[in-house]
Amino acid sequence: PRDRLAPLLGIFNGGRGASDTWFVVNVPQPGYYPIRIGYYEGGGGANCEFFSLTEPDLAGNVTRTLVNDTGGIEAYQPKLDANGNPILTPYIKAFGPGRNGANAPLTGTVNVWIEDGATAAGPITMKYDGVEVTPTITKDGTTTHVMYKPDALLAEGQTVPVEITIGDRVASWSFTTETGDPPTGDVAFFIEAEDFNYNGGQSKPEASVMPYLGGAYSGLGAVSPTDYDRASEGSSPLYRIGEDPQVPMNRNGDNDRGITEVEVNLKIGWIAEGQTYVYTRDFPQGEYNVWAGLSHGDAPDSGTMVAGSLQLLEGGTATDLGTFEAPATGGWGNNDLVPLKDANGQMVTVALGGTQTVQFTAGNGDFDYLLFTLPGAPPEAPRFTNIQKNPDGSITIEWTGNAVLESAPTLQGPWTEVPGATSPFTFTPDPAQPVLFGRLRAQ
Repeated sequence: PRDRLAPLLGIFNGGRGASDTWFVVNVPQPGYYPIRIGYYEGGGGANCEFFSLTEPDLAGNVTRTLVNDTGGIEAYQPKLDANGNPILTPYIKAFGPGRNGANAPLTGTVNVWIEDGATAAGPITMKYDGVEVTPTITKDGTTTHVMYKPDALLAEGQTVPVEITIGDRVASWSFTTETGDPPTGDVAFFIEAEDFNYNGGQSKPEASVMPYLGGAYSGLGAVSPTDYDRASEGSSPLYRIGEDPQVPMNRNGDNDRGITEVEVNLKIGWIAEGQTYVYTRDFPQGEYNVWAGLSHGDAPDSGTMVAGSLQLLEGGTATDLGTFEAPATGGWGNNDLVPLKDANGQMVTVALGGTQTVQFTAGNGDFDYLLFTLPGAPPEAPRFTNIQKNPDGSITIEWTGNAVLESAPTLQGPWTEVPGATSPFTFTPDPAQPVLFGRLRAQ
């Protein structure tokens, strides 16, 4: 199956004539392992062989043997059930935040979806940033959802390794939080730019079910100006085949959507101001902040801006929700997450729920996706909750929130951090210092 965290054993990505690519793979535990080979041919002659090599002899010669040939590595098709379907082991069908970008919100929430095989997935354990944690585990039919959210917000640009153990299998990846103007709420929903409506206002319900891996609108035409409105561009006729005017699309490597990592990802290019793309979705009820994945080839300090706006379409009426605007990103496909803001530069909160239609109106830059995040409650401000004098003369201080305890001899300072102080913190006053002030500095 398409296990999203299967280990990559080797890769060659480039142009060349016919030749060999060798990879050294260590398999410490004998057994039956599913192997997938992806082969892509850009042009010219094509050939692909899967073989093993012997150890070099004294002259340095090796012998290669095709897999399943005499003396080679034996390979088998999967066992089949009574209906002819493969009998599979549990596998990871989706996870997030993704490993290919740096779009994770500061909440640092991790999601993993595991599909049962012949047996149920489990037992399941998780390590987060090197520490064993207790995730929330729920089951819906044959799918197990594993979720963990740390108590405090992460730092911008922080990289966090994650390790999940499923039975006797260990899978791992790492993600990096967004920098600059990052989402501080969990991603609840996203829309791929290439998945605008088709056939005059129709939509695919699978694109409203998270985790969505992309690809639901492949090959579907669209009606202009109902589903989109732009001038025709003959370049890159990919994914949406048959629309007129032609919408150009490029593959893009930014697969991270915060909540999961998509498999199929294209961006809409050759943008001109005023182009529109319409999306009907079944939104979970909520009040969302909205972000657009936009890019431009000019440097961030060039003065060029990426831009766009968002409208809510109801009964033939378009209501403006806000605008996206930020400096160029220094590369086509090098996305920045640009927040939706009002005319005063404040983040917009959009109430959505059920089947609704939104429209992205282009300004400048390539357009990849929309993120809808649930801001949630702000982190609790640090505060003292108890100060107690103990019978032995010591004092115990308690507080809540993510903070550092500092002390000073006067209110004017100097303030210094109390080393190793965590709540509850007990200390014995120094008789030589009759007055001591304390405060909490938020981290």
